[in-house]
Amino acid sequence: MPRLTIIDPSVRISDQEGIDVIQRVWNDEVHLFRPPLFAEWPTKSELRAADVIALLGSVASVNQSHDWLQRLQELLFDALQRPSLACIGICFGHQLINKLFGGRVDFHSPDHQQNSGIESARFSPNRLGTSTRYSVIVAHSELVVET
Repeated sequence: MPRLTIIDPSVRISDQEGIDVIQRVWNDEVHLFRPPLFAEWPTKSELRAADVIALLGSVASVNQSHDWLQRLQELLFDALQRPSLACIGICFGHQLINKLFGGRVDFHSPDHQQNSGIESARFSPNRLGTSTRYSVIVAHSELVVET
């Protein structure tokens, strides 16, 4: 039975609606951790037991210096070394995974203004599903500038 581990790095309000959607469509075991909000941390053995990790969004920046972020980076870097692990990063999660593997995240504009709106996104076929196009709400000040 595939085990999904959800890590919600929200620092103000948990993305409970998004978590509920993921839990409804995932037909197997789900484990949820909210490190910054509730000090809920996965152990290394819990991450080793995961078949899929979903790292959600946050208003925090991957470039900020927080104790919780440093700890999360250490845990994830070790877990992501396993070739059989599937991982999806959403917004902050995508940026953090990129940074962990040597990429760079920076402001998308010189004035540091937030880019927000609705954009079309295509998800490539992968172990989690087929190729699909979705309309997604975006609100970012930073983006991956180098992989």
